[in-house]
Amino acid sequence: MPENVRYYSSGGANNRTDIVIRNTGTANDKVAAVYWSDTGYSALTKLTYGTDYTYTNSGIIRAEDSITITILWGSGGTTGGNWTSGETYYYKIVTESGNYLEFPEKAP
Repeated sequence: MPENVRYYSSGGANNRTDIVIRNTGTANDKVAAVYWSDTGYSALTKLTYGTDYTYTNSGIIRAEDSITITILWGSGGTTGGNWTSGETYYYKIVTESGNYLEFPEKAP
């Protein structure tokens, strides 16, 4: 599971989700891809960096450290409009070393 997931609203729009992930290993790694779906893991769609999401630390997750991945809702990218309260979203984060994290998260 991620360390923290927080859904944000701004200016009346539900337009951002921060996902904090931690590297509990002994070697650095880097985010290679982020996937998203509103229907389940079998429908995951790859998001585009810069349009659909951004991250801190150039995507490098140092050993025993964390980074924040920000999903940019309604930016005209894959996610389309805003997140919906009560809806469950499915995420998959893949690193360059092939490790991945899949998890569902319900919007508040």
